[in-house]
Amino acid sequence: MLSEHIAFDGFSLPFVVAAVFAVVAMVAAVITVREPRALVTVAAIDTRRRSPLVPRLLGAAMASYIGISIFEATFALFAVSRYSFGAGDVAAAFTECSVAMIVAQLASPALARRIGERRVLSLGFVAMSSGLFALAVIRAPPLAYVAVLPLGAGMAFVGPMLTSGLEA
Repeated sequence: MLSEHIAFDGFSLPFVVAAVFAVVAMVAAVITVREPRALVTVAAIDTRRRSPLVPRLLGAAMASYIGISIFEATFALFAVSRYSFGAGDVAAAFTECSVAMIVAQLASPALARRIGERRVLSLGFVAMSSGLFALAVIRAPPLAYVAVLPLGAGMAFVGPMLTSGLEA
């Protein structure tokens, strides 16, 4: 019977909320995102592929996404083991990280105009690294909530700045 294999408990709520947000984001994207009118020429694409910056940006993107993936995949187990977090604590930490990402992504265009994309990218990597390092060394549960703030902000700065660099 299917009901024997499906259960909603304290650990299910973040996934359900994330699924709802994903559907809302998809609907918003379908409604608001339009194809650009100007098409990029084949020559422009070929020039970008030969740029020495592209492999570096792709390498940086891969490294950052591996770090993010490791954090997202292991944080719950780590937090339960290290800080005795329950499902609600883990959800709160991920929620806080998400809020930091939202705020940083909203601020990143203005910040990039003010200090430049490279500096925002550097700031993002420093913030991500410091958040991950802090999680690795701190022992006090309340400090875990502090550590996810720069981690989330850093993730929000790195992704768009790398994408912007690859598109330019």
